[in-house]
Amino acid sequence: QTKDNFFKFWYRFILPNQTALNLGNAQIVSELIKQDLNGYVGRIFEDIIKELLILYQNKKIKGTEINFENIGSWWDRNGNEIDLVAYNNRSRQIIVGEIKWKNEQMGYEAVDELIRKSQLIKFSGEYKLLFVSKSGFTAQALKRIEEVKGIHLNIKEIEELFDKTS
Repeated sequence: QTKDNFFKFWYRFILPNQTALNLGNAQIVSELIKQDLNGYVGRIFEDIIKELLILYQNKKIKGTEINFENIGSWWDRNGNEIDLVAYNNRSRQIIVGEIKWKNEQMGYEAVDELIRKSQLIKFSGEYKLLFVSKSGFTAQALKRIEEVKGIHLNIKEIEELFDKTS
């Protein structure tokens, strides 16, 4: 994965700016990278969470059994997008996740938005909502997640879950 992320970074930021770098305009390229780095890392963070779920296949995270046949993202023609969808057609279970790489805590609005978007997926079975935030959660968000019996993970918990598998 490290090599993949290195090449993704190279092709996203370095290669398109090769001429500027060759001309000594590293400061301009540095500013371009800073402008888009959080968005870029956010997509990598989504991949890391998918890897975590794959590692925990047929195991539990915070008391929830992780068992899926397929994993990916979901979107529709109306611009609704869900960061993570992992489902099992045989057991009729689906995990729907919101993954945030932001410097502020996830608020209840993001929780309610995932609840709304998850209803757009035409899946008959048991839904489990997963909320992942680099910067944690507001008290209101945690209360709302608890109400819907969702799972929440912050960066420290993610690190601990990876440590347990090594």
